[in-house]
Amino acid sequence: MAETLQKPKGQTIMIILGIIAELLSLLVYLIFIISILFTDIPLLESFGPVYQFIFIFFTPFLIAYDSIILFKLLKKEVEAIYMIRIILPIGLFLGSLSVVEGLYLQIVDQIYGLIGLAMYSAILLYWNNPAHIKYFRSLKNYN
Repeated sequence: MAETLQKPKGQTIMIILGIIAELLSLLVYLIFIISILFTDIPLLESFGPVYQFIFIFFTPFLIAYDSIILFKLLKKEVEAIYMIRIILPIGLFLGSLSVVEGLYLQIVDQIYGLIGLAMYSAILLYWNNPAHIKYFRSLKNYN
């Protein structure tokens, strides 16, 4: 029977922060969509067309995919690490498109997307550490 490795530092905190972030993202998305459909408040009109398209069509996919990853991380499944390596570069690309559009059209609110890019980069660097894969594989071999 193989021995389990020590859990990488901050793993539980990152999962909890991810769950909180996804719940907040879902709440914000639902509020925006309900406000757009049922009120005359022009919430997305102050943003560029690329951002609007990304927000309306890609945000639900990202929230769902990220939620699946978080549940896999809670179950300690190594596939979650590989899923993170797929989705985070996509998120970085979409965020970069939005920021570039904000810079080009001089939309200040979209430039704050730089914070999102920094967060996506930090998350990708954290979960890309081979220690996570080794830890999850050691759990699988232990059981």
